[in-house]
Amino acid sequence: MAFDGYKIVQLSDIHADYFPKGKLLEEAVDIINKVNADLILITGDFVSYKSAELNHLMEILKRFQSTDGVYVVLGNHDYGTYYHWKNEELKENNFKELLSCFNNLDWNLLQNETVFIVKDNDSIALAGTEHYSRKESHYPSAANINLALKDVPKTMPVICMTHNPEYWADTIRYIDNYVFLTLSGHTHGMQIGIHGNAKINMYRLKNKFTAGLYKNGNRYLYINTGFGTVGFPFRIGLKPEITVVELRVM
Repeated sequence: MAFDGYKIVQLSDIHADYFPKGKLLEEAVDIINKVNADLILITGDFVSYKSAELNHLMEILKRFQSTDGVYVVLGNHDYGTYYHWKNEELKENNFKELLSCFNNLDWNLLQNETVFIVKDNDSIALAGTEHYSRKESHYPSAANINLALKDVPKTMPVICMTHNPEYWADTIRYIDNYVFLTLSGHTHGMQIGIHGNAKINMYRLKNKFTAGLYKNGNRYLYINTGFGTVGFPFRIGLKPEITVVELRVM
């Protein structure tokens, strides 16, 4: 199979307001570029409140390098609903500005959509969903994996990006399509954990799926604990994470 040894880098939950000078993010870009990734996937929460948080980081983010490009999905913070806007127009303009940032970076946003990654005579489907929530909230919950995969053959291997791992737990792992790998973020592990064991963290108090790798039959979920912070500007026992996935034919 042509995808044997294919390298994917996942980054999640940048929360750009955490990087007022951008130095740490610049170091992350350097680390990622040294991996020589085939694909870079970013699973949401680029900002915490407003799209303007990205402005001073654009030149750094433009430096990402991978063979097949950068693909992204939105997180709950990216919709601009954590900021108290004076009116709905300002909120909508903020969202448009975020989408403009993605365009300027030449990043590919997937909103309940799928693209096909082709290598030699093989191909893999890459799906991305909107954010998902189990309960009513102030941010949208419009994830629709079935819509994303409507034109994908049931037997084709699928990699899915969805910000909230609850969507894998509730829906993705049960659908007919062969979504063999789902990449998520969102939890941050609540930014507090036991060093050396990412799965022992504060988020575990409220959810079974908190960090690292999980398996259901021949379907896998990986939860990246994020790169930035939100709520409080520090981490205890959970370092910023860059995930490298290498596909292997078994």
